[in-house]
Amino acid sequence: MDSSVRKYLKDELMYQYLRHAGNQVILIIGLWIWALNVSGQKLHFEHLTVEDGLSRNSVLDITQDNFGFMWFATGHGLNRYDGSRFSTYINNPADSNSISDNYINSLFFDSRKTLWVGTSEGLNSYVPETNNFKRIELLHQKGVLQPEVFCVYEDKKNNIWAGTDKGLFVKRSSASGFVNAGNLGLASEFAGSEILCVYEDRFGFLWIGTGRGLVKSRFNQKFSEVETFVHQPDLPGSISDSPIKSIIEDSDGKIWMASESKGLNLLYRNTGTFEHFEHLSGNPNGLIHNSLRKMTSDGKGNILIATQEGLCVFDPVRRTFITYQNRVNDPLSLNQNSLYSLYRDKSENIWIGTYYGGVNVVYGIKTLFKTITREENNLGINHNVVRSIIRDKKGNLWVGTEGGGLNYFDQQTNKFSYYTNSPKDPASLASNFVKTIYIDKSDNIWVGTSGGGLNLLDPANGKFKRFFSGRSMFESKRSAISTILEDSQNRFWVGGIGINGVYQRKGTQLHPIKNFPLMEKLKDKMIIKFFEDETGNLWVVCQTEIYRLSKNNKVVTKITVHNNRGNLKGLNCLIQDHQGNIWFGFYHGGLCVYNPNAKKIIKRYTVKEGLCNDNVLGILEDKQHDLWISTMNGLSRLNPRQETIQNYTISDGLADDEFTFSSVYKAGNGELFFGGMNGITYFLPEEIKGNNDKSSLVFTGLRLFNQYIVPGKEQKILTKNIIFRPLLVFSSMQNIFTLEFALLNYIKSDKNRYAYKLDGVNQDWNETTLPQATYTNLPSGDYVFSVKGANNDGVWSEAEHIQIRILPPFWRSWWAYLIYTIAIAGIVFFVARFFYLKQLLKRDEELHQIKLNFFTNISHEIRSHLSLIMIPLEKVIDESKEYTFVNKQLDGIKKNADRLLGLVTELMDFRKAESKNLKLHIQENDLVGFLNDIYVSFKEVCEKKNLSLSFKHPEQPVLVFFDKEQLEKVVFNLLSNAFKFTPESGQITLEANVTEDETIIKVSDSGKGISPDYFDKLFTNYFQVDDALQNTGYGIGLALSKHIVELHHGKITVSSRIGFTQFTVSLPLPGALARENPIEAAADTPDDKSFTILLAEDNVELRKIIKDLLEPEYRVLESTDGEVALQMARTEIPDLIISDVMMPNKNGFELCAEIKTDERTSHIPVILLTAKDTQSDQISGLSNGADLYLTKPFSIKILQLSVRNILASREKISSKYRKQFIFAPSNTLLNTMDEQFLSRLIAVIEEGMENREFGVDLLADRMGMSQTVLYKKVKALTDMTVNDFSKSIRLKKAAQLLKESGYNVSEVSALVGFIDSRYFTKEFKRQFGQTPREYLNS
Repeated sequence: MDSSVRKYLKDELMYQYLRHAGNQVILIIGLWIWALNVSGQKLHFEHLTVEDGLSRNSVLDITQDNFGFMWFATGHGLNRYDGSRFSTYINNPADSNSISDNYINSLFFDSRKTLWVGTSEGLNSYVPETNNFKRIELLHQKGVLQPEVFCVYEDKKNNIWAGTDKGLFVKRSSASGFVNAGNLGLASEFAGSEILCVYEDRFGFLWIGTGRGLVKSRFNQKFSEVETFVHQPDLPGSISDSPIKSIIEDSDGKIWMASESKGLNLLYRNTGTFEHFEHLSGNPNGLIHNSLRKMTSDGKGNILIATQEGLCVFDPVRRTFITYQNRVNDPLSLNQNSLYSLYRDKSENIWIGTYYGGVNVVYGIKTLFKTITREENNLGINHNVVRSIIRDKKGNLWVGTEGGGLNYFDQQTNKFSYYTNSPKDPASLASNFVKTIYIDKSDNIWVGTSGGGLNLLDPANGKFKRFFSGRSMFESKRSAISTILEDSQNRFWVGGIGINGVYQRKGTQLHPIKNFPLMEKLKDKMIIKFFEDETGNLWVVCQTEIYRLSKNNKVVTKITVHNNRGNLKGLNCLIQDHQGNIWFGFYHGGLCVYNPNAKKIIKRYTVKEGLCNDNVLGILEDKQHDLWISTMNGLSRLNPRQETIQNYTISDGLADDEFTFSSVYKAGNGELFFGGMNGITYFLPEEIKGNNDKSSLVFTGLRLFNQYIVPGKEQKILTKNIIFRPLLVFSSMQNIFTLEFALLNYIKSDKNRYAYKLDGVNQDWNETTLPQATYTNLPSGDYVFSVKGANNDGVWSEAEHIQIRILPPFWRSWWAYLIYTIAIAGIVFFVARFFYLKQLLKRDEELHQIKLNFFTNISHEIRSHLSLIMIPLEKVIDESKEYTFVNKQLDGIKKNADRLLGLVTELMDFRKAESKNLKLHIQENDLVGFLNDIYVSFKEVCEKKNLSLSFKHPEQPVLVFFDKEQLEKVVFNLLSNAFKFTPESGQITLEANVTEDETIIKVSDSGKGISPDYFDKLFTNYFQVDDALQNTGYGIGLALSKHIVELHHGKITVSSRIGFTQFTVSLPLPGALARENPIEAAADTPDDKSFTILLAEDNVELRKIIKDLLEPEYRVLESTDGEVALQMARTEIPDLIISDVMMPNKNGFELCAEIKTDERTSHIPVILLTAKDTQSDQISGLSNGADLYLTKPFSIKILQLSVRNILASREKISSKYRKQFIFAPSNTLLNTMDEQFLSRLIAVIEEGMENREFGVDLLADRMGMSQTVLYKKVKALTDMTVNDFSKSIRLKKAAQLLKESGYNVSEVSALVGFIDSRYFTKEFKRQFGQTPREYLNS
């Protein structure tokens, strides 16, 4: 046996002797010391339940890891707590890295910083890097369910022990896995039994609590010195119960065992016997229950015992118990009595796990505030709103309440008595609303009330003497006494509202001091407080100002305190500190320090500097010269030397956060009293300890778009747990993220505060009470996020940092810049190439124009000379008819001259086509007859070359709208090419076919053919197929042909192979041509009738009748449906439209509405014909703009007269417009659509009149109409041509310029677009009846 054990046994024998010799003395002394020690040391419990985030209220074990997190084992999952949030870990059957089961029995954090978790289905170790678990195999047989783990323990040799329902397992420090203790020498009856706890004492003995008893042994790779202890009912010194739940060693080395159902056991090592401590009914100071679950040390020599019925604090020296249970009316008691687990953390906080109430915690640092509140049986004050507190010389407490009268606490009886108003007793307190209590130099007790004046108590009989009772009831009710003072000059000051005075006290009598100068100023003031400083000056605090009366009563000083917004109003209180400074408390103005010597404010304190609230209600200075400030929202402790402020709230033990006005008192022993809305808070300042621990701060979570990020999963942002502060890398799209952090201070953790900043974004610290920071849309770059935390007493931790990298978006990455470089280079290349090609095209265009100009000039010269040749030639031919031979030769000359003239004309047409000036003169012609004439002209030529020319055509005439002269050039060109490129004995075919919508002309030959490579170039200018033998001409024939065909809204195509070439011309039939381009189709159709009427009627017979009626006088156009009628109206611009209402495709109402809302046709009158004769139908027709509504059957005569009258009316309107726009000023207001059209037309003319090139074609283009529509529209409105209308506007503008501008006639002529001033004078005189000069002089 080693020396330490022998010494221990010697001490143990001595203790047994002393125990039996002086047991009674020790017990009495212990109880007395305990009573003194626990006075004011009551444990207060805070609670954490499922409402705070705990996964379940059954908390079976508790531990703390190296970071400082608290871990709670519950009946449904493992919980990690950081002071503000719970993180829950539960089993996921699909994830082998989740915890093995949700029922957690035990937790242990070992020296290697591994957290062990014992569940009902095996052992787990927590992997902090990945925030998941590794499952540990205790039983290595496959398919065998892992045992339920009840406890985990680490001994001094770093062996890990796991107690399960299938025995004890150990992982030796050098081993990688667990082995069963039975394999290492432990008897199988214990090695395989239920293991409930393991403990190693200071002597190296390993104690194992099992379901069958207690085992003591040593372990060094193997078990040795094994000794067992089991319950033997017939042996009094045996252990009280075999199942042992917990084992602990006290500071003296004694081993204590908690049994499952038979209380506490103390082992005497020398005898191997046990002393039992069990619950005894009726003993309030004994063990509260025999079912014990857990034991731990409180760090002060006591043992904390968790039982089925509450908590026991056991003093192993005095053998005394203090018990704590749930008290229904005490929110700071245990919230549930069935306790399962205990744990003391690094900050000495005691954590208690209950089975139904979650976690209870006792803070290691206590703020020993004591309270007096309302209680029954005279054990507390009778009203919670306290307005005044004072102690008499016997130490008894006097409390003035707002509604409960005067309360008196007798410290001898520890009970309260109450003095209240009794309406029937004039000697009772005059009012229950006590504002102030004052004890004068003769120990008289004065009570100032609201509505009851001043009262003097006679303690001997409890009666009151009332002062100022002669006042009226109204004056008394509106008065209040809030301050009383007897100064060093024995003056008795009374102040408040309505009762302000200074008196000379003689005994209990008050005699007014008359004509006191200060009282004149204070007579009608609201006085808050009288105060005499250490030099004898009297301070009077009024609601809005402060007066100071000098000691010699000669100087009255008014003191005003300013802030940034002006004077501070609403003074509440003042005191003088040990340095002579005066401290003022303001209503929502904070705290100010006034230096009487400097006569100025030297310091201010507000919420910004750390006060609980800016409404300062009371101030006291303690012995350490700290100031205690009561406010509307807590109590502040100010250290003026260090300028630090510490705040306390109801969570620190205050009776309430809201205090009352001037309800403060400092006792002779330094004890401070503060009255509030829920009683009194009192304390000794030196007992209020601060939490000076700099708790660690950790990062706890990362949320992206408000979704938590799991390490190593999802977006791969977290490579490992954020606790380890890995580099966080976000893409540019991950632009909303939240960092979560926590200060691991659990003492009143709701008072924890944080400050954070992001370098590059925040220059200053941002303070917050929320343990998180959110950032959005950060620019790309590297950042450092810093955060620190302040605990409940304002002690800041060291700042922690984490690096953040925001990757640039795709368009700002390095490879994006590479793409940009390539793209810019490509753009530069293509832009340069574009301009290069543009210059080439420009050069080609210039060459093209040179060619055109050359052809045009040559054509003009040739045409002129041909005219000089052909005129005399024709004269010679006429005169030489009798000379047959000569005449025949002259005819040959004439034919060649005609051909040459045709070639020149073709060149000029080509020029017109290129300059967009080639105009068609379309008429309806018989295509077969037209082609036959051409065929005949080529027949003789082909016969001479031995070519076969054939013409295939329909038997009936084919009527087609086309320009004979231009289309002849196309057919001639195609036949000429066929003639040139077809060898002798070849074949040429001219063919005409008719389809539903088209007429097709085909010219084919049996020549050598054209390569398909040339198809897309054949119809371009100057292109010729390389053929040295047959390449004649200029390459413009096919290009001109294509242009002429397209002007007819047709198309020309080619197909060719060796020995066969065919050109196909497709022309639309008359109806199709009218639909596609009706403007040109009818532009120049001659008609002698002055008016055109469009008749839209789907009934053939009725349409024929109306046409026969009107055709003798008018030109009549016909349509069978509304859609075609609308198109014809827009192209033909008729003078009148007669329309049936019921028609296919578009009815008459719709047709009328579109006619009247289209600027091109809005002037055309519309007559509607219908069988609908209801009033609503007539209204509908007329509301759409119809000029006349005729119902069927109608009179032919009425229709004829209506047409005539409407057209005559339009003539008059045209005349009106003509006169208006010739003679009216340019600012004439126009209201109708037609008038607005003319106004816009005039504006366009006036805008372009200075341009000499401005003609009808440009005017029509700017008006958005074809020339034909514009011509007809202007003609219909003004009965003038477009040229005449434009000329009249120019002349009107000239008249205005002559009259207003001061220009001469020549200048005006040029300004309005007349080149020849003589022509201008002629036209001006024709319109205005006088020359421009005469008009100017007039």
